[in-house]
Amino acid sequence: MRRRLPVLLSLVLAAIAALTLTATAGAAVVTKTISYGPFTIPAGAGDPHDHHSMGEVPNRQIDNIAKPCTNCSIVGARPALVYADGSSANLDTGPMLHHAVFSAKGKGKADATCGGAERFFASGNERTPLDVSGLPYGYGVGKADSWSLLIELMNWATEAKTVSMQVTWTYATGTDATSRKPIRPTWHGSDVCGLAEFAAPFGFSDTHFDSTAPLSGAVISTIGHVHDHGVSVETTNETRGTSICTSTAATGETPGYVTPDGRRHVSSLTQCTADPVARVARGDLLQVHATYNVPAGHHAVEDAMGIMILYVNPS
Repeated sequence: MRRRLPVLLSLVLAAIAALTLTATAGAAVVTKTISYGPFTIPAGAGDPHDHHSMGEVPNRQIDNIAKPCTNCSIVGARPALVYADGSSANLDTGPMLHHAVFSAKGKGKADATCGGAERFFASGNERTPLDVSGLPYGYGVGKADSWSLLIELMNWATEAKTVSMQVTWTYATGTDATSRKPIRPTWHGSDVCGLAEFAAPFGFSDTHFDSTAPLSGAVISTIGHVHDHGVSVETTNETRGTSICTSTAATGETPGYVTPDGRRHVSSLTQCTADPVARVARGDLLQVHATYNVPAGHHAVEDAMGIMILYVNPS
């Protein structure tokens, strides 16, 4: 019997190691790039600064689009607008990604702010990525979930441009996915249940938009959005007297964001990502401050936006 104990112990340890290896092997973080489209944007009038004269693909919704995975957890999304050869399509050559909004329908998928399908990721032409891969959170994707894309594209060039929306999705699988805590997006700012636009006055301005927090929990990450001449967008918790996040705009950081007339366009906004960035309670009064600086002599900015998405781990 004594001679058998070491053998039995070795067998037990080997079995445990095999089970552990199997569980670990089932977990991975994967990236997958998916193209949506193509879309042909009509020719514009040649003025890169006049939205009204641009060719346009107005709000177009495409249902049942491709998902990168099922029974997984999205931990990152990097948007792009590209030509057929894969090169970047941007304002230097005509096209502008006015907005792209991804939404999901399925079990537990309902927009916490406005109802309907859950808008879980969005991008303007600055193409801000989402990245929570270094934190124990993710946005779950069920097998039966269906995704939709709402997209609007513009083009100032005097010839039509054919482009595709491209997103590089990063997602966790297996035990990595199931061990992550959920995040849900809440939307705040200018008319976020409608066209999301407002008129920015000339000079420096700070326009406020109030909303109530629809969820209680920890804010894990943010995505802010402004248009040209936007300086920043900040979300404050008026109930608690605290600032949640300020996203500051930068312009013309790469050649794609500088048009032939030498004007620099919004190319990025800073983000807040932490565990946590802040905490909110359902019913807290949240206020979005959209700051713009429209120069004298410029045409009116009637389609300004000031939006912030808060990714919240509900509690």
